[in-house]
Amino acid sequence: PVLPPMTRGTDPGFWPICSVVRDRLAMLLHRHQRRRMFLRKAEFTQSRLMFVREAFRKLCAEAHFMTLLRAEGLKTMPADLARSVTEGASA
Repeated sequence: PVLPPMTRGTDPGFWPICSVVRDRLAMLLHRHQRRRMFLRKAEFTQSRLMFVREAFRKLCAEAHFMTLLRAEGLKTMPADLARSVTEGASA
């Protein structure tokens, strides 16, 4: 069936549909903005993590720093941290 063309002034069902569409668009815009904010935060966090990882890798290359860690009783480190330090050295 062919629907008749809707005009704003004559169709009483037009305005409720508009409010539903407006509300849906507002919800989608809000969701999109939240996702963009989440991505910005994730990118910022990743860049900070890379900075800290590189700084720690450089510290671990220093003999004095490693001596200090051993003197403080820190003779081992978590496997994930050790792996990220060694991977950073080869990259």
